[in-house]
Amino acid sequence: MLICATVLSVIACKEDKIELFSGTDVLYFKWSVDGFNNDLSNRIDSVYVSFASKTPDVMDSIYNIPVKILGNLTDFDREFKVQVLPTSTAVEGVDFVMPNNVFVPAQSVTAMLPITLLRTQAIQNEVVSIKVGLVPNEHFRTDYYGTAERNEKHELLKYNEIEVVVSDILNKPFWWDRIIKFYLGDYSRKKLTLFATVNNIPIPNWETAPPSIGTFFGQKNVFKAYLLEQKNNGTPVLEDDGTEMKLGPYA
Repeated sequence: MLICATVLSVIACKEDKIELFSGTDVLYFKWSVDGFNNDLSNRIDSVYVSFASKTPDVMDSIYNIPVKILGNLTDFDREFKVQVLPTSTAVEGVDFVMPNNVFVPAQSVTAMLPITLLRTQAIQNEVVSIKVGLVPNEHFRTDYYGTAERNEKHELLKYNEIEVVVSDILNKPFWWDRIIKFYLGDYSRKKLTLFATVNNIPIPNWETAPPSIGTFFGQKNVFKAYLLEQKNNGTPVLEDDGTEMKLGPYA
């Protein structure tokens, strides 16, 4: 009985032992596993970024994509590699810029991949796609995959690839033809962006009705005064087709 008790005790100890992670650490894009903003119901491998709400002086934007480690902490920085995938429609150096060297800091399991998005003329008319993938090296494996439920189907979710879709398409706001045009006249991208620039505000989101009519009227008057001043100075503001920029009948 004493021998049996001793054997059982050893077996129990072995079963309670917790195995630690071993082998090469795995690197993956955080949003595909932990979800966007840590929302597990929103696990994604692509994001959409738009310049449309930015005023014309904004010519680039840094977009940070988090990566994460499945493995151990280290007391030194670890470099990781990223490649632009051939299925991208964006051109590196033209539509975006990525750093040559990116590191996971010492004593950390997360890092950021900063992609500088460039606001080109082309993306005013069409979207471009930046697809990047993690490349294995001496520090990390990247062969990590899973599935996500989309449209009631389970689809492959690549934890080692991500897509950034970029555009600068500024469509006519929903409320323009219903309210705005009676004060600002016919819609044009140039008019809407100039309205924001003159008033020193972000480009308005008029997909919903203006939240404050009083504020809108004040901004409209500032814009009207600007157009009048330019005309009186002999430099009227012209639309892209060469015609003078006009306001609406109630301006």
